Amino acid sequence: MGWGRVTPDSPRSKLAKNHDAFEPFVSAVLQEMFIYLKPLETQNIFAYNDIGSLIEVINRSLEYVTTFPGDLIMGLRILKLLAISRNKQVYKSAETQALKHPYVALQFYVAGGLQVLIRVLE
Repeated sequence: MGWGRVTPDSPRSKLAKNHDAFEPFVSAVLQEMFIYLKPLETQNIFAYNDIGSLIEVINRSLEYVTTFPGDLIMGLRILKLLAISRNKQVYKSAETQALKHPYVALQFYVAGGLQVLIRVLE
């Protein structure tokens, strides 16, 4: 089950943007959902080779960190997906290692990610 790419023209995005057409309760839920979907509209947000746009999403949200903004939470979840392997065994064999997850972690560190996480925790 995957979300696929959410674009400004995707059905989920259109539904959330047109929240005024629904009852107040449904409208409120759609508005809250849109905040979480917003980072998914960013170009190449799931790219292992360049996480600059992901870091930008996280940095933009730091100002409102005390309110737990949806875009910050989604950005951190995407970072976890890219940087931490879901497999317990990340080695394909004794000589081979999947490098995409450590590469993302290294990119995050080089781009000032440690300072970003410290600001989130402050």
